[in-house]
Amino acid sequence: MGIQNTKIKRPLSGRTPPRTVLHIIDALNYGGAQKLIVLLAQWTPASTYRTVVCALQPNTDVEAALTACGAKVICLARQRPSILSPLRLAVYVYRNLKDIWRLCKAYDVDVIQCHLSDAEFLGISAGVMAGVRRIITTVHYPDLLPQRKGFDLRNLLRRITTRLLYQMVDYIIAVSDDVADQIKCLWRLSASKMRIMVNRIDVQAQANVSIPETLKDDIGLAQDDQMLLSVGRLMPPKGHSHLIDAVAQITNRFPNLKLVLAGDGDLMAPLKKQVTDLGIKNKVVFLGSRNDIAELLAISDVFILPSLWEGTSLALLEAMAAAKPIVATDIPGNRAALGDDTAGILVPIADSGALATGISRLLENEASAKDFGIKAQKVAIDRFDIRQSITELMTLWQ
Repeated sequence: MGIQNTKIKRPLSGRTPPRTVLHIIDALNYGGAQKLIVLLAQWTPASTYRTVVCALQPNTDVEAALTACGAKVICLARQRPSILSPLRLAVYVYRNLKDIWRLCKAYDVDVIQCHLSDAEFLGISAGVMAGVRRIITTVHYPDLLPQRKGFDLRNLLRRITTRLLYQMVDYIIAVSDDVADQIKCLWRLSASKMRIMVNRIDVQAQANVSIPETLKDDIGLAQDDQMLLSVGRLMPPKGHSHLIDAVAQITNRFPNLKLVLAGDGDLMAPLKKQVTDLGIKNKVVFLGSRNDIAELLAISDVFILPSLWEGTSLALLEAMAAAKPIVATDIPGNRAALGDDTAGILVPIADSGALATGISRLLENEASAKDFGIKAQKVAIDRFDIRQSITELMTLWQ
């Protein structure tokens, strides 16, 4: 779709009109970056800032949630061509740049905040052309380059373009110390533009959720099942295959055990095959993308995050706020969130045996598991409430 070149007029009263913050993101599917934008739209004071969200690609799963928060949502709905189709990619880039430029003019945008790779490339470029006063990019994940074999010209091109684009922004926000270190190392950037701002959540909402009575039945679980929950895209960095291996190791000890995976992604079919091959098809439930994660957390017994790498996982923070006992991989983002091993069990990455041991420890000792959950919730309340992020962001926006 195109953006009409119309101007939103400022109020003529003596009151200072709200500034406009334009969040640009690749797509509005269910994911951590998208969930963060919903929270920012919800908690940004409307009297001071108007929130506009531009999605480049067709997926609009969280559009309704953004609209309910008072945000204006524009979906350009263009599928991204491969760089191996240069003509189609050039058209994609041109049309999106033109529409984002028009969007900046139409809404008199004061601040652009980019999220994810395409949004960075197009949002920063269009913002510079439109003369937007402040341009910020948020880097959500430590895997800054796609995993490709050997020397790949596409990664070299991304290195060059990203370094050039980052010279044009006012701030680069990293969601964890690990992400910040990766940015400094890979892009060789000065620390002066870097800001570390961990992801945060609405802690109160997680602690006060209403649970549908039929939820366990609806997802195929019996009332006396012990429910393990893992939330995240079914993609290689999330480490689900190691979690499935771990579950296969302990099903004999816990006959009522069920693993529930909430999320969709490229590995859905391979993971389902793995479950079948291991003979635990009746022990694993694939839910696909869900918008009721808080409710699923409330009925779960243990939360597991088996990621191979993460920034600051919103799913992990939500589990902490819900006072769930947690088993997570010992990677920088998870370690920073949990603080130490008193708020959750940290295990080595890609180690199904360690995952199995951690899960068993929590299932076998209810009192210890409850204590882990209480301590995790306290950490979430003290350090990870979204209102802290709004205060920090408003400082940068101004």
